[in-house]
Amino acid sequence: MPDTARYTIKYMNITIVVIAVVIALLCLGYFTTTQTYVFSAVKMQLIQNGEPLKNVEVMRRYEWNSLKEDRTVTDDLGFFSFPSIVEHPVTGLLPVEIVIAQGLYAVIDGGEVKFWSNSKRSPKENDEFFNRTLNRQVTLTCDLADEDKLTREFGSITNTRCTFK
Repeated sequence: MPDTARYTIKYMNITIVVIAVVIALLCLGYFTTTQTYVFSAVKMQLIQNGEPLKNVEVMRRYEWNSLKEDRTVTDDLGFFSFPSIVEHPVTGLLPVEIVIAQGLYAVIDGGEVKFWSNSKRSPKENDEFFNRTLNRQVTLTCDLADEDKLTREFGSITNTRCTFK
């Protein structure tokens, strides 16, 4: 085999190994040049007819690649909070459209009451709340006695019973 063919094969093998290592590091999140706020941090108060809802279970559901859920409970004043959910997807390096389904539900008398439903279309923090922040966390009041309303107050069209306070 001529020397040039051996060098070509050697450099092709090195190139393949380097590409494989870079892909593996991307998949493990080592190059976190991008991050997606799947659901920004939120603090809300649940009320019904003006009275705080204490010790009510609240579920946060979101779907981006797969459906996920976490839960918390309101305090004596009806407040609850969830931290931000941040992911570092490999697709963040590509020009793709982001659509993340978001929902918040209260468990009342064994049934689920949806009080927030949104499709997040941006990877930025607080974009689902139209970039309104209070110390990097949004505070909303949600009256479960109110009817659902469609609004653009939060950026994209949102179905909610919540208002900024």
